[in-house]
Parts: sequence; structure tokens; C-alpha cells
Amino acid sequence: EQPKLINVENFDPYPYLIFDRFGRVASTNLNVSHTIERCQVDRKWLNDERKKILDDIEKEFRLALSIHKSIADQKAAFKTILHNFSDKANNHKETYLAFRKFALTKGLVSSILKSI
Repeated sequence: EQPKLINVENFDPYPYLIFDRFGRVASTNLNVSHTIERCQVDRKWLNDERKKILDDIEKEFRLALSIHKSIADQKAAFKTILHNFSDKANNHKETYLAFRKFALTKGLVSSILKSI
């Protein structure tokens, strides 16, 4: 018998998770997708919390742009912001680690930078 629900202690769903800019989560893996649905990992308030993470980093980027006039200072500020975001993505005491890592590695953060 093959259960549909995954056990995250025995199976890492991270490679199969897909997040969007609005914090929604999906998967192309049937078992991961089933687990997302059954455990309601894609419910509105969780999506809103994940979206807030990206909204906050966008605010930080915009603030850096408004404070720092030179390109060199802006780049340095962006580098610091990205470094702090990366630290949080690797800190097991933080929340929404899979989302944070996905945002860094799959271009959600860089798409925010491009849109500014």
C-alpha cells in the first residue's frame, strides 16, 4: 500500500514545492500536492504570511533606494538586505523556511529587485 500523505520525517518535500509571489504553494508531485491539500498548507492566512515576507523585503529595497543616492551605496545596501534574508532562510528558528529558500533560489526575490 502506498499512502498519499507524505511524512516529512521520511520524505523531503522541498524539491517538489512551488511557491508564487502571493505565498501560494503547489506541487507537481501527486503525494506532496495531496499533503498540501489535506493539511491545508495553502490556506489564505498562511499565504498572506508568506506574501508578507516578500512584501517586507520589497519595502527594504525601496527604502534603501530612497536613502542611498549613489549606485555603490544602493548595491551595498541591497547586498546587506539579501545577506540578512539568506541568514533567515537558513536559521531553523525562523518561520516559512521552505518559502524563504524558494524565494532566494527560484527568483522571487530577484524578480522583486527587477520590478523596482
